[in-house]
Amino acid sequence: MRGRGASLIAALSMCGAAAGSGSAAADSDDPSAASGRFGFTIVGRYNRGDLGELYRAGFLWGVHAGLDKPVGDSQWTVRLRWTALVRGYYFASDDSQVESTIDLTEVDLAVSASHTFLRPGQRLFGNAGAVLLLSKLPIPPTDDRRYLGWFAGLGFERTALGEWAWSVEARYSRLDTGLANLNLVGGMTAGF
Repeated sequence: MRGRGASLIAALSMCGAAAGSGSAAADSDDPSAASGRFGFTIVGRYNRGDLGELYRAGFLWGVHAGLDKPVGDSQWTVRLRWTALVRGYYFASDDSQVESTIDLTEVDLAVSASHTFLRPGQRLFGNAGAVLLLSKLPIPPTDDRRYLGWFAGLGFERTALGEWAWSVEARYSRLDTGLANLNLVGGMTAGF
């Protein structure tokens, strides 16, 4: 449990550092300067393979932060983003499981590219990155508590209410033991 707490503190510190760095850059009048973002994330998850047989679905929620950097005068933006999903659960697919839920924490680091289309404030984006999944209980079938892996996703983001933006993303992730899942990721982000 101590390792899990340290991981959470480190993840939240990275989110705070990203937000603080972006805030200083955003004070500049240069439109090509990097800007910070901070927000909230919720994830619906569908597990595949052996894990899916036991724990088919789940959800996680947490915070994210990042730095956006416009690419020249184009409509492209590159983003570096940290996410700390501080609480989540997998639900047992049937009553035969000893544990009806598994308590989870997940941290990821991603690089994203987005393109403005149709009109300002609407962006399509793609991202990829590394993920660390921590579980309070061993996750079948390998009964590990810590997993490393990668993910890739495509999504849509729309600016609303000034500096706020909402987003939705379809994401595939694969962990080092071969566990895989499909995710629907929703977020609300403030820029500063």
